[in-house]
Amino acid sequence: MRRVVVTGLGPVHAIGTGVQDFFAGIEAMRPVVMAIDPEVWFGRPLNTGWYVPAPILSPDDYEWLRSRLRDWAGPTAQLAAVAARLALEDAELDSTCSEASVIMGVGNINLGDAIGISRQVDDKGRLNILRTSRLMTNAVSSCVGIALAARGQNLVVSSACASGTDAIGMGYQQIATGNSDLVVCGGADVNIEDQAISLRYFDSLGVLTSSLDGLPRPFCLL
Repeated sequence: MRRVVVTGLGPVHAIGTGVQDFFAGIEAMRPVVMAIDPEVWFGRPLNTGWYVPAPILSPDDYEWLRSRLRDWAGPTAQLAAVAARLALEDAELDSTCSEASVIMGVGNINLGDAIGISRQVDDKGRLNILRTSRLMTNAVSSCVGIALAARGQNLVVSSACASGTDAIGMGYQQIATGNSDLVVCGGADVNIEDQAISLRYFDSLGVLTSSLDGLPRPFCLL
């Protein structure tokens, strides 16, 4: 078994993007939750009144994405590709590592594109082939591989909330067993769609915070 070393991190989150800003946000306990406007959810009651907004990418990030992925990448894939680039920069590696493998953890399909395809079918319109490919979970790891020009193994792990952790574990195994020398791995999930489907089904499970200030307290029974 070979030694495995984590050489770079690339967080992209509402609390902060990049290692420095992300950990500064954590240390400062920077609040990121936002109140849900009842009018937005068509009057349907929710147990929670809060959500975490999607990270906001910079104009430079979007320009880099357009140069590498054109219009093919959905929201989750975009965040994953930027995070992968930041991780390589943090590791002081070249932004394109041709021999690297990519293993990404993804919990959900791109619901925004699923809704878009459903509407096109209902309207008997022509299906957008970009949406069709973006809908699949493997689009996330594919986009990361394309953006980094990584030609190694390319995999997606989908095991609910453990997806990102499992992807890192698989990356560890790949290096430890000698199957890869460098693995870009982690997790990415974001849902941006106008029906709030993801919010609704997690809310129906009772797993979202019901606290008045929006702060999650997973071990509180009150």
